[in-house]
Amino acid sequence: MLMILRGRLGLVFFDDDGAVTGTVLLAAGGERIAVNIPAGQFHTGVAFEPSVVFEAKAGPYRPHAADEKAAFAPAEGARDAPAYLARLKSLFAARAAKRAKKERR
Repeated sequence: MLMILRGRLGLVFFDDDGAVTGTVLLAAGGERIAVNIPAGQFHTGVAFEPSVVFEAKAGPYRPHAADEKAAFAPAEGARDAPAYLARLKSLFAARAAKRAKKERR
């Protein structure tokens, strides 16, 4: 279970080949503040502002083995990482526009 305590976090879910299978926007005090993520589900979080997240998992903490990491995603600090992050953030652009329109009312 992943719960947002402060800020806004976009979650992106992937299949084993890196195709996006879904997105969820968590916002503290918003419509959705938590999500259950099945074991083995590739996912990542995209922070839209400084955020605090609580994560609870069954069992003891165990770092991912090399074969459990998403081969389709660039490594942290890689040259193509900023473009990858921008693409992930763009998945939430329509939601942001809708939210801004709603707030102007």
